[in-house]
Amino acid sequence: MNYYHKFRVCKTKNNWLHSPWNVLGVEDLPVLKITHPAGCFSQFLNFFGEKIFIIWKLILLHRRILFFSPPPVGISCYRVYCSCLLGSHSVPLNFETGTNPLFFTNIFDIPQLGTEHKYIACTTEKIFETKDNLFDVYVDNQNIKCKPYLSSIQHVNSYDKNRYDRLLDYRSNQLLADGECVDDEKMYARFFADLNNTLFQGLIDAASTRDKILSADAIRQMGLDPKHDRTFLTQLIELYDVDVPLEDDSCCNVM
Repeated sequence: MNYYHKFRVCKTKNNWLHSPWNVLGVEDLPVLKITHPAGCFSQFLNFFGEKIFIIWKLILLHRRILFFSPPPVGISCYRVYCSCLLGSHSVPLNFETGTNPLFFTNIFDIPQLGTEHKYIACTTEKIFETKDNLFDVYVDNQNIKCKPYLSSIQHVNSYDKNRYDRLLDYRSNQLLADGECVDDEKMYARFFADLNNTLFQGLIDAASTRDKILSADAIRQMGLDPKHDRTFLTQLIELYDVDVPLEDDSCCNVM
């Protein structure tokens, strides 16, 4: 944690790119490089499968996410790192985006964790599972446990499955003849940047219209399910204070 606070806005360390002072774009990603095994994100994707899009939504909502795994902590640290890539985008925004990677944390960091409004961290200490005031999301292996107000987000819906299939197709199309990926890290970051750009731009476009109505078709064009992603969309709009009110369910009913 001392390392994190010392270098959180340092351009030569990881955390600067995820601070409110910088908008994370795909071209910025080389600065994020840390020592990690080849294919780190592919392993992350294979491990969580379709649930990767649950984590994606929670990251965009700036939730406090804690990964647990028994020692050694290396694998969980890689999951923190890979999770950060899910928030990539290149749309200029007037509100805070990005992530807050804390990496490994332990019981001595509890006072500091209580002051963070968003973070992605990992621990090897099972006692954290009982400290539910410190996190919004607790990830134990492939089990994603969310607070009740996020319960509708922690389940995979049909749009998540479609996104996952598209991601697998995207990965297959990026493979070289020898089966190796073209820059594994940048490849996945580019996919999520495109996904997030579409989402954020959709909100900006809707807010710029005269009636500010976010129709079901517009929601689908943003890559969301008008019905099952309604809670996620509502919380996203509230978090970023975008002037596109969802006054009733009529605009989000499946047609």
